Amino acid sequence: MPGILDAMVLASRQLPGRLTGDQRKALWSLSKSFSAGRATRTLLHGDVGTGKTWVYLVASVAFARLGLPSVVLAPNAPLSAQIIAQVRSAWPDVDCGLCTASIKDSNALLRVGTTALLGEIDAADENYGILIVDEQHKFSVGQRSIPADHVIEVSATPIPRTLALAETGGWSLIAMKESPVPKTIRSHILAAADRSAINALAAQCIQSGKRVVYVYPLVQDGPKSVISAHAKLDDYFKAHGGASLLHGQMSDAQKNQAVADFKAGATKVLVCTTAAEVGLDVSGIGLMVVIDPHRYGASQLHQMRGRLARDGGQADFIMYTGDDVVAPKSMKRLEDVRDCQDGLELSRRDLDARGIGALVGAEQSGRQRTLFLRQGVSLDGLRASA
Repeated sequence: MPGILDAMVLASRQLPGRLTGDQRKALWSLSKSFSAGRATRTLLHGDVGTGKTWVYLVASVAFARLGLPSVVLAPNAPLSAQIIAQVRSAWPDVDCGLCTASIKDSNALLRVGTTALLGEIDAADENYGILIVDEQHKFSVGQRSIPADHVIEVSATPIPRTLALAETGGWSLIAMKESPVPKTIRSHILAAADRSAINALAAQCIQSGKRVVYVYPLVQDGPKSVISAHAKLDDYFKAHGGASLLHGQMSDAQKNQAVADFKAGATKVLVCTTAAEVGLDVSGIGLMVVIDPHRYGASQLHQMRGRLARDGGQADFIMYTGDDVVAPKSMKRLEDVRDCQDGLELSRRDLDARGIGALVGAEQSGRQRTLFLRQGVSLDGLRASA
């Protein structure tokens, strides 16, 4: 593709900070792929905090500056707003627009948005220069099938199907491990007997100037609902400004305000559902407590953990089982998360447990069968035949 290398170099030089070695390698790998003159499919992997967003935004901006329409698909409105703010801050000359359920700005060369974009794209019936799917594990195969010459799917915990395609040569795999800041996250599995210790740790965390996040499994109905918990925690932390509330049934404006208050320090505590799993780019979170962690997959838990210590330092991730009796299989999953900090390794274990899905088709996990012998297909088998 003529001009793409120069456009990416220029865009990278306009970034607000210095690139890590892994970011430079990722951009070089992408530029070589784009320059080869053929369609590409890439899985960009890196744990939260390795700088994946800036890498794919450099590529998106380069395409837009060359007059090629670009799309960044994100799983929720707060993350979409955060991404568009990064673009406008680093590259104010770029024609970019936000598209969510409540905002429609879909005529720009670089479009960022939620699945609300899909209707606009179907109506336009055009081919795109590049498609970025951020947090690709949150989307179906159909939602990720926007026609584009180049596709980059981004995740710290890719779905089994995409990981299998990447590890067997069907897609390119770019793995980023280097973080711009050193950090240590300690992971724990705690039960009801440890509740007072958790509260003490939360208070200590706030007093040291850090933030705290509580994640609840339900929006309403019951003592473990985020709404019920928020009322109690808002009162408990009243001396520290109370607590913000964030869940999926809130309007986009309410979600954005909750994140803004938490980010600005108006509140030091955020009580939320898995809305915190993606897009919560807030520095200084020193503690996250996940209630009923056995309800979540390893990938979800790892994504939540990635919100901690974004600016470096130490943080604690607590999986709080309470009084529940956790099944052995579920406890093994929690122990895997506690003992493993590598999202790619957790995704491989997920693949082994759930299967690779349909390499041709819509299933993103499950046991794939061969065409004639109806034998199960394993990742090792695919690697051997690739």
